[in-house]
Order: sequence, then structure tokens, then C-alpha cells
Amino acid sequence: MLLCLALLALQDPAAAPASSGDPLKDVKDKDPLVRVEAIGALETLAAQDPKAAKALISALQDDDWEVVEAAAAALGRVKPEEAAKELADLAAEAPIRRLRAAAVRALAAFSDHKALERLAGATGSKKTGHDALISLSDYSALAKSAAGLKVVERELRDKDPVIRAAAASAFLLAPPDARNEILISALADEDLRVPCAAL
Repeated sequence: MLLCLALLALQDPAAAPASSGDPLKDVKDKDPLVRVEAIGALETLAAQDPKAAKALISALQDDDWEVVEAAAAALGRVKPEEAAKELADLAAEAPIRRLRAAAVRALAAFSDHKALERLAGATGSKKTGHDALISLSDYSALAKSAAGLKVVERELRDKDPVIRAAAASAFLLAPPDARNEILISALADEDLRVPCAAL
């Protein structure tokens, strides 16, 4: 830690990325470090300025994965309703697992049923199903959502034991009348990871 602080103190201030001070402009800068910095400023503005929220959503299309990851995280904290579809698309189709996971985490932070249903839809993607299912299992709204419960029941029958284990870990969040069926399915699984996840 001290070494990092010493290196930062020695860093040439002229080498720092040049920001214009306008995050709406900086989010389109050529330098990805400037764009990442702009994401933080846009997040602060997004609650009052719809243009800032729109710029965060547009940043999900950036060519730099760090910018996209920062934008997804910011959208998960700001939670503009219009971001849910773009986050679900990113969760299902991003080429890098880290981006898919960031989008899933952001979408799981939304506390409405539409976002939960979009997250549940992302579990069907071969690329992001596991990440989406893990987020669903951590998402307390699962207990109130028919869509979330259907996902858990469907994924308990998946070919991949990792997906089945993630689904089994969600059973405590399910409504009490559905828990027995989920637990019985999990305990009967031949792959030990599944019953262990349920316990």
C-alpha cells in the first residue's frame, strides 16, 4: 500500500489524462481513462439530468471493456428504468465474462419485477446463464417473483451441474410452498455439488 502511494506521489501530473470538465463531452473522449472518469461524474449527475443517464446507457456500447464495466456498475447504482433492457442485452451477449457479470450485478440491483424478469431471461443465455442465476439466487425479490421461481425450477434440470448447483442455492429464497420440491430435486441430483449447494 505504501509503495503504491509513493508511486502515485512520484507520478507526473502532466501525464494524467486531460479532462475537459464536461462529463457529457468526456465520455466520448479518445482516451479510455478520461471516459472512465467521466462515468463517475455522470453517475453523480444522472439522478437530476436525464442526459447524464442516457450517456451512461450509451457508454454500454463503448469499445473499451473498462468503460463498459464502469457504466454498468454506475447504472446499477443509479437504476434508470430505461437501462434495464440494455443491461439485459449486455448480460446475455457481452463477449467478455467480466462484462456479462457486471451487467447481471447491475440488473440485479434494480428492485422492480421487470428488471427481475429481464435478469431471469438472461439465465437462458449460454454465455451468461450461470452469472444471472447466481444473481437471482442472491436477489431477495426471487421469493415474490413467479418468473424467478420458474427460472430456478428450469435450471434445476439443466445439463450443467454448475447451473443446477446455482439453482439449488436459491431454494431458501423461494416461497415456502415451493421449497420442498426444489430441495427434493437438488438432493436427488447425482452430482454432489448440487445437493451441497442446497444445504
